[in-house]
Amino acid sequence: MSGLKQYWQGLEARERRLLLIGGGLALAIVFYSLLWEPWHERIRSLRVEVPSKYQDLVWLTWQKDHLRGVLSKKQARALSKPASVLTFIEQSATRLGLRKSLSISPGRNGQTRIIIKQAPFDQALAFAQALSKAGFRLEAVLFKGADTPGQVDATLTIGG
Repeated sequence: MSGLKQYWQGLEARERRLLLIGGGLALAIVFYSLLWEPWHERIRSLRVEVPSKYQDLVWLTWQKDHLRGVLSKKQARALSKPASVLTFIEQSATRLGLRKSLSISPGRNGQTRIIIKQAPFDQALAFAQALSKAGFRLEAVLFKGADTPGQVDATLTIGG
């Protein structure tokens, strides 16, 4: 350290001033290139990125609220759904006066097939609506006119 001090004092005032200015300039360049510029570049990129991320947040919040509503409806349907599909079908058919013209059979992949023969169209349609309102997924509904006017043959498939 004393050698450096002797070297410094051996320099003339003009040389010392030149070294101080050059050292300060070199220090400023290093500070600018290693700290200042990367920091400001990051700020510039964040000014572009933050509004985009905010839009994503708004969209995700909307999706969360939307899905919460959908899940609430499905949970409500599941709670209102009777313990047995067959029990509900029989109770609804009896209430609508369709029990005698109704037959139930298992379908593929856990589906239930309901066949209604020679029933009034309004009652058959009310039966399909009752199933849908109770939360059952009607995968297929087929109404065909029967021989008697106002009567239909219907086939309904409820998803598993």
